[in-house]
Order: sequence, then structure tokens, then C-alpha cells
Amino acid sequence: MLVLRTAAGRSWRFTLADLRELPAQHLRTTLPAALGLAGASDWEGVPLSRLVALTGATPTTLTLTALNGYSVAVPAQDLARFDPVLAYRRDGHEITVRDKGPLILIYPFDRHPELNRQVYINRTIWQVHEIVLE
Repeated sequence: MLVLRTAAGRSWRFTLADLRELPAQHLRTTLPAALGLAGASDWEGVPLSRLVALTGATPTTLTLTALNGYSVAVPAQDLARFDPVLAYRRDGHEITVRDKGPLILIYPFDRHPELNRQVYINRTIWQVHEIVLE
């Protein structure tokens, strides 16, 4: 389901069950309308910083890739500054591929008004299946 790789070639594979075994974080936020997920939602998932910590790597950039090949570069500073969550549940339900799942990167838009800019909206990538730490 999710492959996490370093630029040096090490890799880890996670199933949804593996991700659910990691300490979860809950985040209630309203996504920008441009993302097509209206209203406030309760998100549950793994902080992206926790996944990076499992590798022991200290990347400057994380490249997240979706099932359709779309990718975004997320600066490592975002992890410390905003603590985005790689969510696998929305409002208590697993996120299906049809609903932009099974994994979607969620920023805490309500806590940080500065996130309501196109650059951060673009980083809110769904159907994540691969992360490369560079």
C-alpha cells in the first residue's frame, strides 16, 4: 500500500494494518474548497514526521507520489512547522480510493491560516502510495 524510500535506496513497505499499528494522530480541520472535500472533518492517521523518524533519515525534501503518478515535493520544514498527517480515516471511516484514499496528506488548515495558499493546497496530495526521502 505505501512504499517509503530513501534516496540511498533503502525502502520500507507498509500495509494499512501496519500504519494503523503506529501511534495515530487525530486532526479536525476544514480543507480548502479547491480540494473537493467540503466541510470540517475528523482525520486520523500517522504524522508524516513519525514515518520519517522510523527511517533514521534526515531529508530536506519528501516527494509524495499518488496512484495516478502525480507527485509533490514537501519541504522537511513542513513536518516540524505544521505536523501534517498521512490520513487513512475520515470521520471514523477508512478512506476509499474513490474518496481520494486510501492515504491523503492533511495539513491543519484551521490552526494555521497561512496554509490557505495554493502552495499548501497543492501539497495536500491524495491516493499516496510512495514517499521518497531526499
